[in-house]
Amino acid sequence: MRTRLTKRVGAVVVVSMALAGVAAGCGSDDDSDSSATTEVAAEHGHMKTVAAPAGMSMSLRVLEDSKQGYNAVIMTEGFTFAPAAAGGEHVPGEGHAHLMVDGAKIARPYAARYWFDLPPGVHEVTVTLNANTHATYAVDGEPIAQTVMVDVPESDDDHEHDGTEGEDHHGEEFEE
Repeated sequence: MRTRLTKRVGAVVVVSMALAGVAAGCGSDDDSDSSATTEVAAEHGHMKTVAAPAGMSMSLRVLEDSKQGYNAVIMTEGFTFAPAAAGGEHVPGEGHAHLMVDGAKIARPYAARYWFDLPPGVHEVTVTLNANTHATYAVDGEPIAQTVMVDVPESDDDHEHDGTEGEDHHGEEFEE
């Protein structure tokens, strides 16, 4: 596999966002009502939220992987990833995350690090914290979410090369 001459993520900007219009639901279509669960109107339908326990918060970093793709690093306070409980009963402070790229849910991370790939271009990568019931945790009605803008450069692998180890198709040396 060929390595790029320069590795860069471009301008990575971390932005806190309330995600009423970006979050996508997952899991069951359970319409049961709970005093702790609220329907929130969203641009693409609706999502259910559940009140987050006091002190719950999250921050997100997206780092370029050393081989290929990107790693979402989801740092939480007052939250425990509970993969075995996904789809089960609500336990305050437990759950999983939703990973969205450009508004479309692509994954359900069950741990603080999650690998994914992105095509070239500028992308909005968003993560929400979700309860076992798949409702999005919220504080004062605002979903707990973080968004990072990632600028993915065109890959050198998109261009032809002669396959010579340690040399690109122009004959310029590069380091792995």
